[in-house]
Amino acid sequence: MERRLRSAWQGWAVALAGAVALPGCNAVRWDTSWPAPRPLGADLATYRPPREPTANPASAAAFEEPTGILELRQAQRHALLGNPRLTAHSWEVRAHEARTLQAALPPNPELTVDLEDVLGSGDYHGIDQAQTTITLSQDLEIGGKRRKRHHMADLEEDVAGWDYEAVRLDVLTQTTQAFTAVLAGQKRLALDEDLVAIAREAFNLVVTEIDEGKARPIERTRAKIAVSSAELKRDRTRAALQTARSNLAAQWGSEQETFSEVAGDLEAVREPPTLESMFARMDRNPAIARWHTEVERLRAALAVEQAERIPTVNVGAGYRHHTPMHDDAAVFGVGVPLPLVDRNQGGILEATYNLRKAEVEERAARLKIRTKLAAADDRLRESFAEVNSLRGDVLPDAEAVYRQLIEDFDAGKGPYDDLLDAQRVHFTLREQYVQALENYHVAAADVARLIGGPLWEAVTP
Repeated sequence: MERRLRSAWQGWAVALAGAVALPGCNAVRWDTSWPAPRPLGADLATYRPPREPTANPASAAAFEEPTGILELRQAQRHALLGNPRLTAHSWEVRAHEARTLQAALPPNPELTVDLEDVLGSGDYHGIDQAQTTITLSQDLEIGGKRRKRHHMADLEEDVAGWDYEAVRLDVLTQTTQAFTAVLAGQKRLALDEDLVAIAREAFNLVVTEIDEGKARPIERTRAKIAVSSAELKRDRTRAALQTARSNLAAQWGSEQETFSEVAGDLEAVREPPTLESMFARMDRNPAIARWHTEVERLRAALAVEQAERIPTVNVGAGYRHHTPMHDDAAVFGVGVPLPLVDRNQGGILEATYNLRKAEVEERAARLKIRTKLAAADDRLRESFAEVNSLRGDVLPDAEAVYRQLIEDFDAGKGPYDDLLDAQRVHFTLREQYVQALENYHVAAADVARLIGGPLWEAVTP
């Protein structure tokens, strides 16, 4: 009899464990959590953490520091592989993969051992009258709770992937803009070096003029002040360039820049595409694209809360042995919570409110991106017009006037004041031109970020 009961209990335990098993519950969608990259920088590799965490995750993203002359594509490649913020978000995606794995697991069965009628008085002194009961019980989640919970975790994983993609585009854009700042800073420094050289040359000419009696001695002081002013301006520009270089190196997590200079064509500008064509690409922005998944996730969360209204049933089976009579018996039990008061009303209501909120936030996100895109387009067109104006007539005219006054001064036909004024106007306009070019490329990077793709790709669907 005892052997039969034990065999029956063991069979029941195996069946109970099999009933709650989830086929494939250990499966994780490794490397599928990241959405397809937006067209902007899609051909560049990004850091992906290993499936197994390492003792020092920072070392996994290590790479060789760039040296020599640095181009934009190289800077972008280094940033996407080494940016600390992007690396941290990639581990966040891995964490969501682990949460999805956990959400697929059923509750553990519970093994209970009860020892009754022991250590009492009279006949129950000691353990001779003991009754031993061994029970294996299991919570059975009915109503598709586990399936719905797992589906919600899948969607949370997808949302994390969209957030990662948004950070990837942020890093790409910030690197482009930091690179532009360095390139423009190099242009400004070259201009200031020219200004210093010209000021020194003018100083020497003034000294010669004074020695020949063609200029007043006070002109020497004025020329010396011009040299000192030019040198101070050059030093400020050099310091600003160093800050820009450090900011660029920080994009790939470096505390010290190792490149010598950056190379690129700052003067390469094109007429912006129409704003309507860029609005047509706006949905590729992760800040908009993620909301479809976010709304679906909140619908899944509502389904999970609704499933919680259904009680979780606890079933169990066991084996009991009565020591004094040496008798054995089977034990069966079923436990069902009675949802008399708590039917998860608050949880369902909260999930419903969150869903309605997300539907409004989706529209708000679209409006926000549209407004930002229009503003960035305005900045882009304004800087493009300024570049064309300076490049077309203003700079050539200022250059011609400046060169003519230099010739007049060399020939003793023009006063030094006119030369100084022309020099100041000429270099101010050249600096304005560099600033307009920088503004153009910064605005172009902002627009590309907002449409999730190369700027001129918006011209053709």
